[in-house]
Amino acid sequence: MNCCTNTYDLGCFDSCDTITLPFAFEQNGTHKIQFETQFRFKYSITGVANEDVELDLTIFPENQLIYWRMINPDGTPFTYAVGSALYDCFSMRVDVYKDAEYTPVENVTINKCCKPKIYAISGTDTKVFNLSDWVVFGDIPTIDVYYKDGSEYITIPVQPVYNSMPTPTQITVTISGIPSDVWYIKLS
Repeated sequence: MNCCTNTYDLGCFDSCDTITLPFAFEQNGTHKIQFETQFRFKYSITGVANEDVELDLTIFPENQLIYWRMINPDGTPFTYAVGSALYDCFSMRVDVYKDAEYTPVENVTINKCCKPKIYAISGTDTKVFNLSDWVVFGDIPTIDVYYKDGSEYITIPVQPVYNSMPTPTQITVTISGIPSDVWYIKLS
């Protein structure tokens, strides 16, 4: 977000849950949450001073890194102090998972996701990933490719192609032949 001075990375969460954040409301009343992904959104939550902030993650877009800030009822930006650092914006990854355990990321400049990302691919034998697809892992991801045969998942051996090393910005995964159904790529 353009208006941020300092952004705190909250971690990675399940998209179908409500989470309790590691900070409390500063004021009583209606707070505005402003967030952006490809577009900017706003919604309101009611809070009581000194009570923990809870967010319903079902309102956020899934499988994306989200930047957000909270505006207090008096119109001032909410801030969160960690040591001598003061944060006025937050980032988090909201993905489709089975649990919503809070996994904070501390002292890290790159957002790291706490779970793998799985892509379902059909109708093509190639998938190209850009840096934005894997930067949440903080490093070049491990890539596993497989398809489902009945009730079993079968590994498809692949050799990903990196556009440059040691710091690629694009990875291409190609399988020989297109499975009759869907094939999957897991980044972790």
